Amino acid sequence: MTFDFASRSYTVLRYGNVLTDIWHDYRVAVDAALARMQLHKHLDAIQEGVRSDNPELQHAPGFACRNLLTDLAAYLWRDPRTTYDLLPGGQAKGEKLVVTADKFANRLRAYLHQKGLHTTAGGQVFDP
Repeated sequence: MTFDFASRSYTVLRYGNVLTDIWHDYRVAVDAALARMQLHKHLDAIQEGVRSDNPELQHAPGFACRNLLTDLAAYLWRDPRTTYDLLPGGQAKGEKLVVTADKFANRLRAYLHQKGLHTTAGGQVFDP
């Protein structure tokens, strides 16, 4: 037990600064990317709402999350087409995924699908 405690303590003392530096550098890079995408205002609103003791602000984080996803989808998915043909869009056979501005979840789904896609069945890459 003493050896395990000493080993863990040594590891934290020896490498703790390195781990802190890695996370600090990562946080700086993420904050810069969020500022470029102008999404930090949503995260600030979420944080403010979650930390607030005001019961009137309880719904604010949920709305801020929805707004964050809407803006993220608009930032990532810039294809002007109204449908994404490589994913099904509904219950009807052959129905395509609708990716209009009001369908942020579909836009995110299409974006993630596109990032994981290398070729279609015909061998052509779909490039939004």
